[in-house]
Amino acid sequence: MSYSFRERLKIAIAKDLKEKLRLSNKEVQHILENIMKICPISDEFAKALEKHDSRFKGKSLDQIIDMMNDQEFLEFVDEVLKEYRRRIALKKKKQKQSESESDSDSDGSQEQLEEEQVAQEATAESEKKHD
Repeated sequence: MSYSFRERLKIAIAKDLKEKLRLSNKEVQHILENIMKICPISDEFAKALEKHDSRFKGKSLDQIIDMMNDQEFLEFVDEVLKEYRRRIALKKKKQKQSESESDSDSDGSQEQLEEEQVAQEATAESEKKHD
């Protein structure tokens, strides 16, 4: 897992990433609390960059992140967060399907429900900004 991604994300959020990505305080808090769930996605994206961008060939995950300029990192984080939200929404959809098939009460933890709510709010907020 990329140490550089975690550290650079924390610094960037404290600096100006929050404003540039138009993240609410609640979204920032959620990101920081769930950074270990987000990092595997950033690793996937960095590995894809390593495969498809000659500038990153043969570089480690940390080196890839460190080589990005601020704008590239901003775009990278934006894409990683979109994928994270998409996966949460997909997970929620599968959970609802599973629950409706079994006709049982919700077994989801409070943390998972809160995570899904934040993701939904973030997705809705992001869609408003892009319209």
